[in-house]
Amino acid sequence: MERSVPVGGRFEGHIVSGHVDETVEVVDLKQNENVLELRFFLPDRLKKQVVPQGSVAINGTSLTVMNTGDDWFSVGLIPHTQDETNLSGLQVGDQVNLETDVLGKYVEANLAAFLKNELDK
Repeated sequence: MERSVPVGGRFEGHIVSGHVDETVEVVDLKQNENVLELRFFLPDRLKKQVVPQGSVAINGTSLTVMNTGDDWFSVGLIPHTQDETNLSGLQVGDQVNLETDVLGKYVEANLAAFLKNELDK
């Protein structure tokens, strides 16, 4: 468990807040050399908030998105993450809590508001 960044502290990593945006299902997993790749279902309403090399939190663990498809996204668990979390024990069909990156939420919301404003002109 990592501690929160203190006020004035050095920021490294992803911005997650501990909120759950959706519960999603593990749809595939495979071992790629030393990385365990987990693929999850991605609901339509969150597609604009999940991008390759962006971040998500799965069950509260901040991870980098490896890839995305029409209705899925994947993350890779390096050996350290496999050892320090319970995520490597997930199986196809398991449900997990998903939080998308807060910056992606702001970008999506502001872009939608901007486009709506432009269409209303």
